[in-house]
Amino acid sequence: MLTHFVSRLLLTSVLFLTCFANIVCSGATAQDELLVSDNFSNQILRYDGTTGAFLGVLVSGDPGVNGGLDAPVGMRISANNTLLVASQNTNSILEYNRFSGAFLGVWASTNMNGPADMRFGNDGNLYVANFFGNSVTRFDSFGNPLGVFTSGGPGIAGTASINFSPGATSNLYVGNFNGSDVQVFDGTTGSFISQFATGFAGAAGLYFDIDDTVWVASLFTGDISHFAADGTPLGNFSTGATSFPSYIEINPNNTNELLIALTGAGGVYRFGKDGTPLGVFAAGGGLLVPGQFLFASAIPEPNSLFLMAITGVALFTRRRCRTNSAST
Repeated sequence: MLTHFVSRLLLTSVLFLTCFANIVCSGATAQDELLVSDNFSNQILRYDGTTGAFLGVLVSGDPGVNGGLDAPVGMRISANNTLLVASQNTNSILEYNRFSGAFLGVWASTNMNGPADMRFGNDGNLYVANFFGNSVTRFDSFGNPLGVFTSGGPGIAGTASINFSPGATSNLYVGNFNGSDVQVFDGTTGSFISQFATGFAGAAGLYFDIDDTVWVASLFTGDISHFAADGTPLGNFSTGATSFPSYIEINPNNTNELLIALTGAGGVYRFGKDGTPLGVFAAGGGLLVPGQFLFASAIPEPNSLFLMAITGVALFTRRRCRTNSAST
């Protein structure tokens, strides 16, 4: 009886670990999902990360539930693999289960006034742009407030977008929405360094390309401007005067393309880096006014899967032990 039990336990362990290995290996090639925040309908929508096909609603759009999500903008994946969403009208960062969309609680709600864009720094802290507060506040990886990181710089009015420059000692770039420029702040102290570029009509969608060049969207004119790392202009193109681009990232499926959230067109669109329009990437499913988008893993982290496997083995062992006890 004991030999039979051990054999079954080993077999179950092998099956679980084989399943675990298959999932992890498939995760290396599994396609990501694209999450899009809808600033108007108060939803987080899911799309296939390769085809852009609509997959469903992750977080429903009723401000009375799901933490009262109201005017979602920026999104980030936490160290615990949960989804953090900037709820602009409630001045809070809300936390959701990445895969089910279940509300997990208010992650942070201190020193914020119109939270918009969010970025994790090299220090693991989360930096939040406060559109109405004209500042950037900082939180540790657990959501504990670390105070205002910066509110300096000449004429900061409307911090719509932020991003850290590449490298171990990166600086913080801030899109000054109402001040028509991008400003640079020390990534450690938050002190003002310089003006990077100017001439934007609503600076938004600040993004560092893989070659360290910088893309900036002008929301009100539909222009996308390109700069060298030192601020030298490299050209620009238009997405259309009424497209209202709000966010930019590289297309992970083709690094020669940009993906741009067009709030006026109600979707995420593909463009060549020379400005060639390549069509819609993700739209539909009730998406009205995309705020930002985020590529995220379509499967749980390997650690979570491993715990699932261990739990399965433990349950089988417990069940077998009960069976053996009952038969003696």
